[in-house]
Amino acid sequence: MTQNVKGSVSPTRVYPQTRLQETSSPESLKPPLKPGVESGPDPVTAQVSSLIDDGTAKEAERAFDGLLRSLEFKASPDGAGASTSVKQKIGGPPAPIKFVGMVLGRNQSNEEVRVKREVGAPAGYADKWQAMAVARLGKAERAVVVQDPKTKNWHAFETTADFQAGPVANTTQGLTVIGMPPLADIKHWSRKVQELNKTLDTMKQSGADESAIDKTRKDLKDAQLKLAAATLGVPESDIVFIAKSADRKAGKINITEQDNPKSLGRTGSVGGGTLDGFQQGKDSAIEIDLADLLANPTGGQVTLFHEMVHLKHHELAQEWVKKYPGSIVMDPPQAFDVFRKWIDSQKDLTKADKELIVNVVQGNDGTTEALANVQSFLAALQAGSPDQAKKELVKYATALLPGRVPGYANPANGSQVLAALTKELQTAYRQMPKAMQDQFDDAMKAAQQVIKSEADKRKAENKLMPDLWISSLKFSR
Repeated sequence: MTQNVKGSVSPTRVYPQTRLQETSSPESLKPPLKPGVESGPDPVTAQVSSLIDDGTAKEAERAFDGLLRSLEFKASPDGAGASTSVKQKIGGPPAPIKFVGMVLGRNQSNEEVRVKREVGAPAGYADKWQAMAVARLGKAERAVVVQDPKTKNWHAFETTADFQAGPVANTTQGLTVIGMPPLADIKHWSRKVQELNKTLDTMKQSGADESAIDKTRKDLKDAQLKLAAATLGVPESDIVFIAKSADRKAGKINITEQDNPKSLGRTGSVGGGTLDGFQQGKDSAIEIDLADLLANPTGGQVTLFHEMVHLKHHELAQEWVKKYPGSIVMDPPQAFDVFRKWIDSQKDLTKADKELIVNVVQGNDGTTEALANVQSFLAALQAGSPDQAKKELVKYATALLPGRVPGYANPANGSQVLAALTKELQTAYRQMPKAMQDQFDDAMKAAQQVIKSEADKRKAENKLMPDLWISSLKFSR
């Protein structure tokens, strides 16, 4: 089961995938044909060509081709290749949209809603719920999430005024914008839930009418829904309350009333049967325990981000399971190797993707837990919540210790997932301001100290201590 664990310690994008972009040829710069029109010179070209002799026309064509090639390969001042403007024209990476200062539209009170600041990573996140969790971790008073139409990533922004929670219609830029509940709603609905709990206890003790008690229960449930939505920063329609894990629904944030003492949240299959982990051919869903969300709102926000990382991994694995031309045989290991070799032959996947898919399908959670925990640490830190970020990294290091938490095994040596994750951390670290780098170093030192203390203890007891990947991480500024 992929999960965000509880422990003695206080409680997407999946990972960056850099692929080479092919450079467009001069041929690709020609305008596309309209449907039903055969290839051939357009009337203007035909008319001009008829006025120029063949030799001159060929010379002009060669000159034009040469110009295109010079534009395509002309070095930029820093020697990095084509200039930014040329790269955009010939199919290079799109220029980032400048969101800060952008007017997104007007709200229900006819107030202008403008972007004040971005919260979290400038590159954005793979899912809207992750961006919403980051906005909450960043304590944005009024917030929205916006999908970049070029990258499809979601960005978290603090704004000058509120939109109503939910999809925003008629945005001035034609962007996909989702409003979040005001941050102040957390305190309001937290007080309301406390008041209704006290009222309900008093009514039960005094022997109040059952119908009155039922109404208060209903009011309490409604207040808990509003509190959960406010805490996670999501529209109420994104949440469903369930009694137990077996009731979880796909496409929703499932809030579980039956508390699981081992974890804050979980990701697993829906539709009955085995609930733990990934199941071939079944949708997956996330869940967060209600008791933990109410007791530790910040921890609940990180849990939402964490479980969404797992869910994205499940969806990636399910996509390739469906593409596989046959049945996946799990046992014996030699039979599963047929699937492994097929995945390894897929050119559309990075090496890290291939390893992750095989691990998820096989039920080996080491790599997905590494990604979910470390990326949650990074998200909290970049959002401006360094104390929570440190707790997350220390909690993960503690879970990695031998015999502590099932499913948190150290990924194999030579893991391509760990190589990609380490590169992601190093890149983010170098782009951080110095104060944030200091916070990063402090969290990493605390996590590595947990491992060192356990290693010293086991050495004194003449017990073996495995090498844990976090213990050897070093970062240069």
